[in-house]
Amino acid sequence: MQINEEQEIKKDIKDIKESLDFVVQNAATKEDLKQFATKEDLNKIDKKLDEKFNTVMNSIDAVMGELKSSRQEDIMKVGRDDRQDEEIGQVKNRVTAVEHRIGMEPMMA
Repeated sequence: MQINEEQEIKKDIKDIKESLDFVVQNAATKEDLKQFATKEDLNKIDKKLDEKFNTVMNSIDAVMGELKSSRQEDIMKVGRDDRQDEEIGQVKNRVTAVEHRIGMEPMMA
């Protein structure tokens, strides 16, 4: 029976050694961890991203302002064109009426 116990102990020692070897091979050391970003590094990156985001948003705001101005100008131009078209139509009607009064064949259709 003592032989079985010795074999079990040797097997347990072997298993523990394998486990320790695995941990030694795969566990990160302090040197390994130095290559990863710290909270300070992440905060710096976060600040830079915020600055870039703010720059982009300010640029978008400027473009949107220009777009709104352009749309308002277009709306005013359409209104002006509509008024001019109406005025031209009225002038055509008056010219046609004058042409009829003086007995002239209307030139505009």
